[in-house]
Amino acid sequence: MKITIDLKEDVSPALPPNYVYRRLFMEHWERLQKKHDNKLWGLANACDISARALYSHKTGRSQNVKNLILTYTDAEECFELFKQFADVWVRNCSG
Repeated sequence: MKITIDLKEDVSPALPPNYVYRRLFMEHWERLQKKHDNKLWGLANACDISARALYSHKTGRSQNVKNLILTYTDAEECFELFKQFADVWVRNCSG
């Protein structure tokens, strides 16, 4: 699956990694909602918190997204964790 970021607002060419992470997980959440025709209440927030907590534990950095997501690699790795949590949520929600 390929995730793309659709930039509707005016942003600078150099996107901060924490912004990239947020856009990635929001786009994934929106796709899951459409795919399952379900609002999936709480998924984005709960999976984001869980992904950041686990990534914080792995890196030894604070869970604050600006201190945790420092590079584009951080954004991608944390997003992968988000996707794993979201997939479990959807599997349990649609069962």
